[in-house]
Amino acid sequence: MLFQKIVSFEERLMDLRNIYNICAFILVLLAIFVPSIFIKVLMVIFGVAMFIIGKLVQTKDEQERKKTSISVKVIKAEIEKLQLNIEGMPKSYTDKLKDNPLFWHAYKVGEEYERKGKYKEAIKSYHKILKNPLAEEESRIVAYSLIGRCHFRLFEFKDTMQNLQMALNNIKVVEDKEERLKGKALMITNIALIYRELGQWKNALKKYKSTLKLYRKLDDKLGSADSLYGIYIVYLYLNKPKKALRKAKEAIQAYQESLKVRTLKDFPMDYAKTQFNLGSAYHTLAEVKDKAENCEKAIQAYQESLKVRTLKDFPMDYAMTQNNLGIAYDTLAEVKDKAENCEKAIQAYQESLKVRTRKDLPMDYAIIQNNLATVFGVNPSG
Repeated sequence: MLFQKIVSFEERLMDLRNIYNICAFILVLLAIFVPSIFIKVLMVIFGVAMFIIGKLVQTKDEQERKKTSISVKVIKAEIEKLQLNIEGMPKSYTDKLKDNPLFWHAYKVGEEYERKGKYKEAIKSYHKILKNPLAEEESRIVAYSLIGRCHFRLFEFKDTMQNLQMALNNIKVVEDKEERLKGKALMITNIALIYRELGQWKNALKKYKSTLKLYRKLDDKLGSADSLYGIYIVYLYLNKPKKALRKAKEAIQAYQESLKVRTLKDFPMDYAKTQFNLGSAYHTLAEVKDKAENCEKAIQAYQESLKVRTLKDFPMDYAMTQNNLGIAYDTLAEVKDKAENCEKAIQAYQESLKVRTRKDLPMDYAIIQNNLATVFGVNPSG
């Protein structure tokens, strides 16, 4: 609703202002050639009146633009609170590490370190694969990808990009075409996310559009949904509201289609990831239209994700989902049951802090503390 009003209002006022100014100019110009002094004066008066009306429209337009700018900033601020993560290589890639017991051991140790949020230790473990002279290109692709993911969680975006690019450069050695396309699409999606984090919106858009073509070629609905959601966010930052809103709806529809196949029973991990991403899509859409309804849908999706992402089994994913759940409750509190939803937001953030401690994850800890401060600032019972 907000973006639709922004565009229609701006276009309408632009047309009105132009019409009034043109009419004023024509009236004053014609008045020069009219012999009757009375009619000449009337035409000049009407011309001046038209010009004044045009200026009033312009002033109103500028006021609306200022409001719009503030609104867009609020939406962007909400998006920046949401926690994102990049993906490792598809399971078909990591399974090939089993061919070498040393590589498989390094992978499993690194994976466990990641699960506990010990990303520097995970990087050291994955580097053992790269340092081994027996490592084939496909094993190196996996290692580069996983190392990049760890650097991302440490907010080391330069190192993230470097490792993801190394993985992408080597993807051409994969013989199976479908597997090659899967790996390529995933790496480019991750690179697009880094461009987003760096504020390089046009580069991000280019990458997301590229991955959308690849995922559609692979008939991968979940991948397509992720690309569409990424495009939505980029269009938002590029101030293209109509395109952004359209892509948001397409992304949500694609996530919902994906959930028909990726069920909780058959594909619990994919189910949890899809519900998490669906929640993020609904949440950002809530800042554009139907805030209460879309916030509630986001909350429901995050809660579905937490059926799999438990504190015991997946502590890092649990913390990330609880953070986003807290933000959704905080946003809902703006329009509905403020005290109750603020309390739920605080509870969710505190759950996230069970994992994101100041000692182990200082950056993530700071983010949660900032989110908590926001809630306490609006909580009537706080």
